[in-house]
Amino acid sequence: MGAANLQTLYQFEKAFEDAAVTFLESEVGIDVFPSASLDDLVTPRLDIEFTTGEAILPIDDPIISSPALSLGEYRKHDADFSVRVVTDPTAGQTRADHFSYVGKARVALLRSSDNWDASSPPFYDLKFIRQTGTARSTDLDFQITTISWEIKFSIRDDAFPTTTTAAP
Repeated sequence: MGAANLQTLYQFEKAFEDAAVTFLESEVGIDVFPSASLDDLVTPRLDIEFTTGEAILPIDDPIISSPALSLGEYRKHDADFSVRVVTDPTAGQTRADHFSYVGKARVALLRSSDNWDASSPPFYDLKFIRQTGTARSTDLDFQITTISWEIKFSIRDDAFPTTTTAAP
């Protein structure tokens, strides 16, 4: 299934965050908030952010533009994904609760091939994911653990739109 247009195809952050919200809420059991979310601060919660890094053009591919949209496009991408687990001990969320959410989030992401599949997010294949670090902090009454992940993904062959029509 091709994207409606190139603008939609290149919304990597939205696509990966939307997919992650769905499976993380289900598997961790708490609310998940993607980046740039305007929701109220509730705890316990997961805050997630997907940021795209370097785009890679295979050495043997020619650099060709439209109308052959899928040829020569930068199809492989590096990305970072962060998950912040936020709990509030003053609201009865214990240290044990906090680390239970951390463990559940890791399981959901380490076993992510079943979560990020050909339909979610659309248009992309997750090629590689690994945890790159963890940071712990406190902010006022909140306990926070941030787990960082390295991701490699590619745009699927069938994801390119068949025309160069711009989005309205």
